[in-house]
Amino acid sequence: MSEKKGVNQTPEVSEAFKKAVQDLNLSSKISQQFAEFDRSSKVFFDDQMKQMERIQDYEAKKIAEEYEYKQSVLSALQGIEKNTAILTEMSMLLKENKDKQEEIFEIMVEILAIMKSSNEEEAKSRFTTVMEKITAFKDGSETLISLYGMAQQVYTVYQSLS
Repeated sequence: MSEKKGVNQTPEVSEAFKKAVQDLNLSSKISQQFAEFDRSSKVFFDDQMKQMERIQDYEAKKIAEEYEYKQSVLSALQGIEKNTAILTEMSMLLKENKDKQEEIFEIMVEILAIMKSSNEEEAKSRFTTVMEKITAFKDGSETLISLYGMAQQVYTVYQSLS
């Protein structure tokens, strides 16, 4: 009879067995849900990281563009400042040398003509001619130095632009 009892289960054991099986199924479902949650959390986290990287790239690019823009504006302003300085220097030379204004003005026109050159060879030729005229000019050394500096500056600008 004891063998029969092992084979035949009492209703309490049968219910306990069913509950254990349900608990195992429930536990399995919970484990599956946690695994699915873990996967979806990883996907969400990866998406968030990619979004943050895109934002950082955008911000870095924006900062770099702003820096380049500011540098170009600064460079343009420095160029304007240099151009203004040469104009101020030209005005001062003409005011200080009233007796030689015409000669100085002609040399200045030739200095500025360097910028009109169509190629490097022509610019160099004009620069050489201007330097010869400055050297032959009979006036104070300050005037010669100023004219020489202007010619050098204009020729250098021409070279950097060509």
